[in-house]
Amino acid sequence: MNERWCSACGKKFFPRAQSPNQAYCSEAQCQAARKLLWQKTKRRSDKDYAANQSKAHAAWVKRNPDYWKNYRGSRGDGSCSLIDVAAAISQALMKICEYASSPKRKKAKRAAPREPSLDIDCSQSSGGFITCTLKIEMCAQALASSSPAAQETT
Repeated sequence: MNERWCSACGKKFFPRAQSPNQAYCSEAQCQAARKLLWQKTKRRSDKDYAANQSKAHAAWVKRNPDYWKNYRGSRGDGSCSLIDVAAAISQALMKICEYASSPKRKKAKRAAPREPSLDIDCSQSSGGFITCTLKIEMCAQALASSSPAAQETT
């Protein structure tokens, strides 16, 4: 049999003899992609299948009314406030600043590190997107740099 390219991952594979038109390799992620494509196609082409899937989904939702609320609460990635977003960004940036000014990242005669300064302004759009504007005062002065220490990014 000739080698083929997987339609999902793009890697080469040998199709099974029983499936000469095989387009997906045997990796679990590729098989999941194949199944998802089949389901989408089936829902569009078979109205009975689509109606049955819709009824089954509605019944599941009725049996599990708090599923998504509990799921988001247990994973910690559910609805969050702008304060939570700002705090997470602040923590991540502080870690970056600590790493950049650590002794392990020595550069030739670099200036002594300073306390980083961080100003975050977050707003939420009507579409649910959160936009944060960050004003960061760099952790350490750059070598022979005449540019301002503060940079602003969105």
